[in-house]
Amino acid sequence: MKFALFFVLLESALAAGGGYGPLITDSTLRHYLGDKQRWSFRNGLLTGEQETPGRESFLLSNERFGDFHLKFSARCAGAGCRILVRGTIQPPFQLAGYQVEIGSAAGSLSYCKPGRFESASMKAEPQKEVSLVRASSAPPADGWNDYEITAVGDQITVQVNNREAARITEDRGFRDGAIGFRLASGGSGKLEFKDLQIRLLGNVVRKDSTAWIRDTEELLELAKSSEGFQPLFDGATLNGWQDTTRFWSPRDGAISGQPHNSFLVTAKDYANFVLKASVRLHPKNGNSGIQVRSEVIPEGMRGYQIDIGDPWWGHLYAESTQRGILIPVADRKKRMQLVRADDWNDFVIVYRNEHILAQLNNEVTADLIDYYGEKTGKIGLQIHVGPPMKVEYRNIQIKVLP
Repeated sequence: MKFALFFVLLESALAAGGGYGPLITDSTLRHYLGDKQRWSFRNGLLTGEQETPGRESFLLSNERFGDFHLKFSARCAGAGCRILVRGTIQPPFQLAGYQVEIGSAAGSLSYCKPGRFESASMKAEPQKEVSLVRASSAPPADGWNDYEITAVGDQITVQVNNREAARITEDRGFRDGAIGFRLASGGSGKLEFKDLQIRLLGNVVRKDSTAWIRDTEELLELAKSSEGFQPLFDGATLNGWQDTTRFWSPRDGAISGQPHNSFLVTAKDYANFVLKASVRLHPKNGNSGIQVRSEVIPEGMRGYQIDIGDPWWGHLYAESTQRGILIPVADRKKRMQLVRADDWNDFVIVYRNEHILAQLNNEVTADLIDYYGEKTGKIGLQIHVGPPMKVEYRNIQIKVLP
């Protein structure tokens, strides 16, 4: 019965979705993160190479996918060749999600499970890889093989050379995430993909790289403009803000917070907007954040958060969800050079439909297309529980976009 239901859902999703399009079109891999020194995209061929044994090499999309049909050809020379679907990054920096084997065990499905993370110690237990389905038949280990991966709801199926290799039903699994490419640590190898084509299922229209880049340029222009902004903080009172106000107070033209894992929240919801603010945090390893398009829940807030504090400055995180870190800090040393310790740091956050852009001190720290996140919600200021710290926000202003 579940298999029959899956095919009904798949047929319905295919009928509602758009056509196939290339997963990657930009040779610079601008909308991907990871070890780009080991990955390249030329003439329609994505190649990852690891010449000597070492740490794993990965490439992960800055675009999230929920229900989709992905088809491609791939070949692997070496071991540990995988494609990651519905992938997430869990704190502090652990890749999690479903993995499809490429090569001798082609089509086998596994789950990369993150270790439990302790925010107080900033440490996580080792990750685990859990085998879900061993492919029923394996193609030759060398040469090109054709793959199809379909994800609809809690069902994921894999076909290799037009034969079903694996199928799972995961009621507790992720419902959306990044697509990634991995070469495992400890060995050398070469992984190649060609004819990478994707079709989003359901009522989702994908934005291609050209439109994405054009939109980013438009959002950056909106961020530069000083016209049309309204203050969210009057400089003297907390009028217009609500929830846990006892841990926040207006002082010297700024909103000041004390440690309690509390959120100061706007009374209004906001969908598309440009938000500007300056923040000062002491000491530098304190922990704060700005919530946007978020909802209040019993233990805090759930939704998008721009993180503040070492080593998180500029992270785009999905607070109180399984979605994890949406855009991590790629180069911590470079990021900390950007931060003005014990001084004011300027944030600009732009949300327009599914496009999210964030700047820290005039440098872009997040540029994400997310079809599946919240489209409206409250803005909140967070201060985390922990050792003595002080966070201040000033010049908080917003421009609502159509």
